[in-house]
Amino acid sequence: MPVLTKTLTQAKALCVVWNSTPVLLQLLNMRSKKLMYVNWSVAQLASVRLPATLHDTDQEAALAAVYDRLCQKRLQPWAQADTDPVRREIDEAAAAAYGIPTADIADWRERLSNEPTVMNRSPV
Repeated sequence: MPVLTKTLTQAKALCVVWNSTPVLLQLLNMRSKKLMYVNWSVAQLASVRLPATLHDTDQEAALAAVYDRLCQKRLQPWAQADTDPVRREIDEAAAAAYGIPTADIADWRERLSNEPTVMNRSPV
């Protein structure tokens, strides 16, 4: 879904945040109760909580710098997120933006990479 931003720096910062584990957790929490292809409504996407510091120009610039460093690197699928160095760097930047300890996000990333629906395997 396209998002209109005021500056290129803001667009880059949003790209980093939207590819982070905290945002994935929020999105997965919005899934329907039926097992089906994931589809989020505009209202659900709009309800994702972004870091309050995102509007801080220094934080925005730091996130944009992460984007510039990583934009040509390949992200691994979420099932391999725990061992993906690109995902780890995205999460470290998101941790700083959200004010969440990096160890907490690393734990979430590890748990998510083992989650059956993320791994595309049966939970039983």
